[in-house]
Amino acid sequence: MYRLVETIRIEDGEPAFPGDHQRRAERSLMQLCGGRAAACCRIPEIGAELCVPKPFRRGLVKCRFLYAPPLSDCADVAAGSIPAYRFEFFAYRPRPVAALRLIDGSPDYALKYADRSGLDALREAAFGGELSEGGRSGLDRGAEDILIIRGGLVTDTSFTNIVFMRDGKWYTPAAPLLNGTERERLLRAGTVIEADIAEAEIPKFDGFRLINAMLPFARQPILDTGVIYR
Repeated sequence: MYRLVETIRIEDGEPAFPGDHQRRAERSLMQLCGGRAAACCRIPEIGAELCVPKPFRRGLVKCRFLYAPPLSDCADVAAGSIPAYRFEFFAYRPRPVAALRLIDGSPDYALKYADRSGLDALREAAFGGELSEGGRSGLDRGAEDILIIRGGLVTDTSFTNIVFMRDGKWYTPAAPLLNGTERERLLRAGTVIEADIAEAEIPKFDGFRLINAMLPFARQPILDTGVIYR
């Protein structure tokens, strides 16, 4: 029902960077709804509204802030029969990725849509019936993901941004599918540099990390570019 989502990392009951999610949510609503002030195109102050339930105040938790119901539901939202937004909470354990398969595609994910069917279709196209079988070099397909190539350039995996290391410096694709909040913070801090990265350039890098709101840059392992394949 909801069209947009923000994924917020919570550690021991404390939300990480709610202001960054607030700013992106507001930008996304402006792009999606324009200047319309419909009830379903409004959100609360996320940091103030987000109340972590007691069972989720220990350890690492994934919070999904779902918002922007379809405009067709605005009357029901205004009447109070449908909430304009909601929070969901899940215990979280990072999914390790051991290999990335390159695939060409151009899914529309400029906003963080709740509907991931375009990305899921690419993953299905890449692995198909192999999803439940042994992967490359006997890997579990759950340990693999896709790395999407658009117009010959590297973009993102199905669930993360990517940053590449060369000579001690970090680079991230200049035109990702989604400008993630972790990526945005790293750019602001000058930790990473935007660059057009062609598929052929991947082996020239010393390694890479996968990042998103749940996978902070400094905590991620550096993986060898040799695990990226066609």
